[in-house]
Amino acid sequence: MNQDRATASVLPLALLCAVGGAAGGLALPPHDLWPLALVCLGPLLWAARLLSWWKAALCGLAWGVAQAAVVFAWLPGVIAAHGGLSWPLTWAMATLGYVYQGLFTAAFAVALRLPRRWPALTLAAAPLAWVAMEQARALVGLRLPWLPLGQALAAEPFLLQSAELWGVMGLSTLAAGVNALFWAALWPRRVFFSRFICLTLAAMCLIAPWLWGQERRAVIHGMAAAAPKLAVCAVQGDFDLAQLRDKSAARAVVARLEQLTRAAVDQRPQRPLLVAWPETAAPYYLFQTVSGGLAVRYLAMELKTYLALGARGAVETDQGLKPTNRLWLLNPDGAAVAHYDKTKLAPYGEFAPPGWPRQWLPPLAGGQDLWPGQSIAPLDLGPAKIGALICFESAFAGLARRQTMAGADLLLNVANEAWFDDQAAPRQAVEQLRLRAVENRRACLRAANRGPSGLIGPDGAARLTDGPSLYAVAPLMNTRTLYDRHWPWPTIGLSLALAALTFLAARAGAKPPAPARRLRQ
Repeated sequence: MNQDRATASVLPLALLCAVGGAAGGLALPPHDLWPLALVCLGPLLWAARLLSWWKAALCGLAWGVAQAAVVFAWLPGVIAAHGGLSWPLTWAMATLGYVYQGLFTAAFAVALRLPRRWPALTLAAAPLAWVAMEQARALVGLRLPWLPLGQALAAEPFLLQSAELWGVMGLSTLAAGVNALFWAALWPRRVFFSRFICLTLAAMCLIAPWLWGQERRAVIHGMAAAAPKLAVCAVQGDFDLAQLRDKSAARAVVARLEQLTRAAVDQRPQRPLLVAWPETAAPYYLFQTVSGGLAVRYLAMELKTYLALGARGAVETDQGLKPTNRLWLLNPDGAAVAHYDKTKLAPYGEFAPPGWPRQWLPPLAGGQDLWPGQSIAPLDLGPAKIGALICFESAFAGLARRQTMAGADLLLNVANEAWFDDQAAPRQAVEQLRLRAVENRRACLRAANRGPSGLIGPDGAARLTDGPSLYAVAPLMNTRTLYDRHWPWPTIGLSLALAALTFLAARAGAKPPAPARRLRQ
């Protein structure tokens, strides 16, 4: 009987945590209801305070699964369309993916449960524990840093500017800290003054970076206007995946991109110095096919421009030649002067994780795993150096930062969005690229097969198109942000400051427990 009551008592909080997780998903792109990110962790904080560790873990799992189901709502469609699985197996795989994401928030809830005897410490630990959890998600297991909670605050253009101080992890810390302060105000047995202090501090945590971001954005506009400029052009062919996989159609794919490129360039009085084609724009080993290799060489020579395009590559390893996902750079003489091999491969998409049943579920990119690149050196364009990001590498803040510190003054993201039936996942990728632009104060050019393509400025403002091409002039800024120079210390400092504020605010004005009444003898 007692066990049944204990099991029943966790269900309302688990359901409430699932609602909080769904709210956390709706706060992120493409929904962008960003104020929800400031309150969505509340049910988890209550669960960690009131429940045993395994019940808190269950609530954390419910929160994470619900958020993943909203954020990765496009996942079942991708698996069913390109994995060749039945719908029951598709949903089973997608659910496993959601549960995997939920394991990290379960660990977060357990971590908050440890100091349960001190409620103020439970709240104060929230910013530190949350950013530690998101870092763990990016560094262990499948290593998927897709859409951390701080991404939600990037929907507000002035709050976005503070990413140059502490990056997206700092924004996540800020969101978790505001959650802790807001729910500290609702904690039972508190005097009015204490509630007022908690709400005031939560408001100040948002108002201060918002005001700073308003001023900083105007400064960045001036710096971008004074910076050297580079004329660029992004071209997208809008091919479906069957066309790109059909070897007999490879030449037609390249011919279509050539046509679109000539049309885009001929309309401009000033020729772009850089033309970017999407990922796998040349769906073969570029220089293994004589006709295809010559076609792109002649195009670069004809237009007198640098041409960046995605194709298959190969590297020599101890295990022989291995295929890579490569971005080639051709100079105006038609010579391949540099290339970048994708370093962050998509699990299940481009390689099978250890223990994966590849006999009946091979990687979506084909039966053979791709090989990760080893170099992140920028591609030298002469007047500019390009930091390359292929496909979902736009989610990896550390990769863009290392390329910027290596000398890149322009980021280039090429992608193939033919995998997705809707625009939710491409929109999420673009929003993460906006954060990379602000974190490093670099313009970002994006060329996608099915869009959106365009240019994102150093302030995060995006000029995008779903059309065949976009011409733009990119500012080449070479400033080093606080995030670039001192990561991760700004985020650690912010986490400690928010933890201290939350601890002091949560302790101030708490009512002592009522003394027990003595029984009359």
